[in-house]
Amino acid sequence: MPEWLNDIASDEAIPWWVILSRLAAAAIGGGLVAAIFVACTRRLVGAFSLLLTLMLLTILVAMSTVVIGGNAARAFGLVGALSIIRFRTVVEDTRDTAFVIFAVVVGMGMGAGHFVLCFVGIPLVAVVAIGMGQFGVALGLNGTEHRLEVRVAINTDLEATIEELLQQHLAGWRLLSVGTAKQGSALDMNYAVRMRAPLGEVSLLRSLQSLEGVMSVEIREL
Repeated sequence: MPEWLNDIASDEAIPWWVILSRLAAAAIGGGLVAAIFVACTRRLVGAFSLLLTLMLLTILVAMSTVVIGGNAARAFGLVGALSIIRFRTVVEDTRDTAFVIFAVVVGMGMGAGHFVLCFVGIPLVAVVAIGMGQFGVALGLNGTEHRLEVRVAINTDLEATIEELLQQHLAGWRLLSVGTAKQGSALDMNYAVRMRAPLGEVSLLRSLQSLEGVMSVEIREL
């Protein structure tokens, strides 16, 4: 066998306590990544699956890093084995993708024994993520987007009044579509809106419904 191939195939045993310390650190790091995600997101309903994924992914990547070590042949084999896996889950928020990458990087760092890098990088990412999230809330840019559907009688002139109410209750909005309904007797206006305050949907709905000529109002998440 060529000498260079022997070098690639060589493997150095890692003491069990080193492996245990790396995986324990990865578990702690995964928990911190999940905690930062909770602190940054306002969409906690249905997010438990992603929280569990972040924690498990960090540990599994750390295990993979320990398995690979400095063995190039093993690294190529692992890539080939994992290439058969296909994911079909649609990521709702690009921020979720960033946290998945965050978990992978932390897992790789812990598995390689770069504890200082990880435990310095994790708080730094937390400060940036939480700080930018609060900055977005202050500007009205960080919040769940809703779809507002307002149906008014065709013979009314409520566009200016509706926009005044939107200005009072919303941090931002944009008109998506306008069309007729009920055989031309009604006008449907659809908006993408961001609430200014928690539970602002109810207040906005009551204000719009109190206008004479408004036939129906519906607010739902996009």
